Amino acid sequence: MAAEADVPARRTPGVSFCLITDGRRPAMLAEAIASIRALELPQHEVLVAGNVPEGLGDDVRVLMAPALAAEGKLGAMRNLACRAAGFDQLVVSDDDMLFHPEVAVVLRERDPVQQRRQRLPRHPFEEQHEA
Repeated sequence: MAAEADVPARRTPGVSFCLITDGRRPAMLAEAIASIRALELPQHEVLVAGNVPEGLGDDVRVLMAPALAAEGKLGAMRNLACRAAGFDQLVVSDDDMLFHPEVAVVLRERDPVQQRRQRLPRHPFEEQHEA
């Protein structure tokens, strides 16, 4: 496990796409990465953790963790990718997720969390636990 010092104190503005894979769906993973590239975001990175196949491209950061993938430790693979992420917005996904072009619109907003809160109804849990 990475030490606390391995986590950046402050991340650079941008989007880190953190994907996990067990290596059994390389074609789907390639499609997921292609859908991220098609978003044409100016500041982004793609990190793939788990049993990662070769040939994903120079723009993909590979975090080999075949033991975690073999043991089905999805959370550990996600945590590995998130700890290695360099940007302040994290998008965490499996290897079978395709990103719709509208995702780029949301991610380009100045404060996506605030924008999301304005569009979505509040969850009852939030209302019950306000300070």
